[in-house]
Amino acid sequence: MPKNDIGLAAWLYDMLQAHKIRQSKFADMCNVHRSAVHHWLNNKRLPQRHTLSAIADALATITGEHTDDIKAELLWQVQMSIESKETEQ
Repeated sequence: MPKNDIGLAAWLYDMLQAHKIRQSKFADMCNVHRSAVHHWLNNKRLPQRHTLSAIADALATITGEHTDDIKAELLWQVQMSIESKETEQ
């Protein structure tokens, strides 16, 4: 479970748990190393900009939701994570 319950880490964790998707499978779907997913879920790093579309596509496949809806939520979650980190400093 992510250390912070706001932003990308918590949202992504919940999405993967709800659909019973392992980190390694999600990493394969996003074409990233599994350590990248681990860092996202543990609120240590945010995805690189070029990875966001792959994440949205993977989540759309998993959930059956429209990719544009997932992208909008993903960007909002990333923004929440950024704001949360800025507040901590």
